[in-house]
Amino acid sequence: FTAVSVFFREVTSVGTENIPRDDPVVLVCAPHANQFLDPATVCYLLPQDMYTRGRRVGWLVAAKSWRRKLVGFMSRLMDGVPVERPQDIAFVGDGALVLSDTAPHRLTGIGTRFTSQNIKAGDAIVVKIPPPPGEQPDSGRSSGLKTYSFAVVHVESDTVLRIKQPVQKGCSTPDGVKFKVQPRVTQSEVFRFCHNSLGRGDCIGIFPEGGSHDRSHFLPIKSGVSVIALGAMAKYPHRNVRIVPVGLNYFNGHRFRSRALVTFGDPLDIPKELCNDYSAGLPQPGSGRILRSKEAKLRLVDGNTKGLSVGDTLHVQIGKSVGLTRNEKRSVIESVDSDTEATLTTPLWDAEEYELADEEVEYTVTSLEGKARQHKACDDLLADITAALKTVTVNAPDHRVLKDVWTARALYKPSLQKLSASQTIELTRKMLEAYRLAQSTDETGAPRYPEMQAEMDRVTQRVREYQALLNDYGLRDWQVVHSEATKELLLQPFELFHRLVQQVVMLVIYTIFLMGPGLLAAPVLMMARWKAAKEAKKAVAGSEVKIEGKDVMATFKVMTWMVMGPLAVIFYSLVVTYVFDTNTGLMTMLLLPPLGQQAIYASDHWRDLYRSLKPLYFALWKESSEVDDIITLRRDVQRDVRGMVKKFGPTLNIQPMEGLEWRKGGAQSRQGCAPATATRGPLASMVRSVSFDRLTGLMSPGDTKKHE
Repeated sequence: FTAVSVFFREVTSVGTENIPRDDPVVLVCAPHANQFLDPATVCYLLPQDMYTRGRRVGWLVAAKSWRRKLVGFMSRLMDGVPVERPQDIAFVGDGALVLSDTAPHRLTGIGTRFTSQNIKAGDAIVVKIPPPPGEQPDSGRSSGLKTYSFAVVHVESDTVLRIKQPVQKGCSTPDGVKFKVQPRVTQSEVFRFCHNSLGRGDCIGIFPEGGSHDRSHFLPIKSGVSVIALGAMAKYPHRNVRIVPVGLNYFNGHRFRSRALVTFGDPLDIPKELCNDYSAGLPQPGSGRILRSKEAKLRLVDGNTKGLSVGDTLHVQIGKSVGLTRNEKRSVIESVDSDTEATLTTPLWDAEEYELADEEVEYTVTSLEGKARQHKACDDLLADITAALKTVTVNAPDHRVLKDVWTARALYKPSLQKLSASQTIELTRKMLEAYRLAQSTDETGAPRYPEMQAEMDRVTQRVREYQALLNDYGLRDWQVVHSEATKELLLQPFELFHRLVQQVVMLVIYTIFLMGPGLLAAPVLMMARWKAAKEAKKAVAGSEVKIEGKDVMATFKVMTWMVMGPLAVIFYSLVVTYVFDTNTGLMTMLLLPPLGQQAIYASDHWRDLYRSLKPLYFALWKESSEVDDIITLRRDVQRDVRGMVKKFGPTLNIQPMEGLEWRKGGAQSRQGCAPATATRGPLASMVRSVSFDRLTGLMSPGDTKKHE
C-alpha cells in the first residue's frame, strides 16, 4: 500500500459502497494496464471494514509471475492463487505442419515427433499463417498473419494428428509451417480453491483478460470468471455470489506521480436459471466401473450403457490410487455398441498410463445436452460481465482516437475549470460512445447516421489541426488556456515579467532544496528507469497484444525502488558512519526516509512551477500575432466541439456544461503522500507567503497538471 501511495500522486475511488458487505464477491477488474500494481491499487481502495471483519481477498496470479521471487512473495502476502497459463509453458514443436482444407480434421507433419515430444489429446497446436480472403490478420506486430489454434483429439503417430477444429478453406500450407504446442492445463484445483473461498463468504479478485497490456481498450475476457461464479453457486446454493465490475483508469499510469481512478460498478446478481443450467453440465457418477484399455473402447463392469448417449463425455482420474500426479482424462462417446460397450473418440489411457492404472476405475459422465446448457449459461453470464465492465472503463478503438477525444474533452469543458477524475472518465466514455455511434454502419456497409458521421469527421479534422499546431510550438492545451487568460487580463509586459521572475525565484528555491535528495536518489532512479525500459522491451517481444510494454513499466519501477531504496539508505548510512561516527550514521538512516518523503512533496510543486513558466514566456516573447493565431484557432475548434455536443449530445445523454458540478462527483480520493493542492514540508511557510495562485493569477499548482 505504501508503494501505491508513493508512486501515484492521487488515487481516487468511486462506488466503494457498491461492494456487498456480507455476500461473497468476485471483483472482476479491467483493463489490466499496470500488471502487479493493479491488484495493489484495488486493495488500497477497498473499504477498511473488509479487512477488520476478517474477509480475505484472494487474487488469481499467473504461475509464471508467481515463480518470480519478489512477485511470488508479494502475491502470497495478498493471498494470491497461482494459475498456470498454457501460453506460459508452450514449446516449439519439431518439424513443420501441413494444413489441408481437403482433410480438415487431420494434421500431417514433416519431420515431426508428436509422440516423442509427449503431445497428448487436449493440447493445442498453434500456428500463424496468412488468413484466407475475407478475414483480417491479427492486430499488432503480426505482419499480415493470423493465429489459429487446433485442439488435439488423438495422436495417431509421430506425423499424424487428429484435431477438433477443422482447417478453414484457404488455410492450406502444402510446404509446411512452424508450430507451437500449448499443453492442456486443468484448472480444477484453482476452481476448487475459488469455490471454497466464496463458500466461506470471502472475495476473489480476477483480471479476466488473461494478462496485462497497454491497449486503449480491454481485451475479450476469458470464461473462467463465469465458471468461478456459477461453480460456487452450484456448490454452495445457500450463498449469493455477487460480481462487482471494477474499472481501472490511469492517467499516464506508467509514470511516477501520475493519477489513477478506480470505479466500482453496480454488483451483478446471478440468476437462478443460469445456476440450474450450469449444474446440468456437471459430471454425474456413471453406472458401474470401466475396465482399463489401450483402445478407444468403453467396457463396463457391474453397469450398463443405458444412460449414455452419443456425444456424452466420460471423465476418469488417472493416478488416483497409484501415487501418480492426479490428472483427469476425458473422451467423447462416438457410438453405443451394446449394454456394456461403447466406442470412444480417443483412448482414455496411453501406454504408460495403462501399465500403472488400476484394472477397474470409476468414472463420471457429462451429457451432451447438459454440457450445451452449461456453455450457454457461462456465455450469458460472460456477456453480462462484459457489458458491466464497459460501464466503468474507457474503451477506444486505438490510441489515435483516444488522443482526439482527450483534446475534445479539454475543449468542451470551461477553460478554467477542473473536472474531477470521475467526471473526466465519464465525459471521455460518453464522447467515445458518440464516436462509435457515428462510425457505425448498417448491414450494407453504409453509415447508419451519415449526418453525425460527417460532422464528427469534420470536427475531428479540426481537432487534429489544433493538435498539430500545439506540437509545432511545443505547447499543451492548458498552457494555451493560461496564455488566453493572461491576454484577457490585459497585463503589461512589466507585470508579466514580474510574475515570471517570482516563479523563477520559487523554482530556484525548490531546486536548491531538491538538489541533495535528487543526487542521493539519482542512482536508484536511473536503475528503476533502466530496469523498466528493459522489461518493457522484453514484454513486447514475448507478447502478441502489447504495443509499447507500458503496462509493465510502473511495476518494475516500484519493484526496483523497493529493493534498491533501502539498500541505498543503508549504503549512505555506512558511508556517513565511516567518515564521521556511528551515531551520525544512525541519525542518517533515520532521517533519509522522511527527507525523501518531503522531497517527493516538493518535486510535485517543482514540476507544477516549471510547467507554468512556458505560458508566461509565450506571452512575453512571442509575437502577438502568433499568440492570437493559436488562441483564435482554439476558440474556433472549441466552438465546433461544443456545437457538435449540443446538437447530438441529448441522444447520448451527455450532460451539458452548465449542469456539471465542477470538482464534485462523489469520488473518494486517497492522494499519494500528500494532496496535490496541499503544501507540506520545510518549505510550507515560504510557499504560503508567496501564493502560487497570486503568482499566476490563473490556477493552483494542483490544477496546472493536465493529462492530455
